[in-house]
Amino acid sequence: MQACYQCDPECRGCHGPSAGVCIECVNYKQRDYCVAACFEDYFTDDRTKTCIACDRQCLTCRGATASDCITCRKVKLYLSLDERGPTSPVCVFDYLSLSYCGMSEGVQFGIALDA
Repeated sequence: MQACYQCDPECRGCHGPSAGVCIECVNYKQRDYCVAACFEDYFTDDRTKTCIACDRQCLTCRGATASDCITCRKVKLYLSLDERGPTSPVCVFDYLSLSYCGMSEGVQFGIALDA
């Protein structure tokens, strides 16, 4: 005997009642689940309709690398400062990371703590 299920509202066809057994997602797919919007530490790939994890140093992002962070979990390091202000921001996870983020001769930097 076959059972009929009401699909989760995020599913376009399904094999069961949860958002984890969708045939296709209405909005986005994050890991194995269909979601209306990606979680905070993911960004959307509108071409594939998937949620992709941000770099571990980002709280929010527009891409997969630390330089794609919109807001950082801990510290934002500006690798270059010029007359227009800071450029090339990169998030770093902890203060120990500063030792390999360009603190060498001839490289200017600044640090901004994200609130």
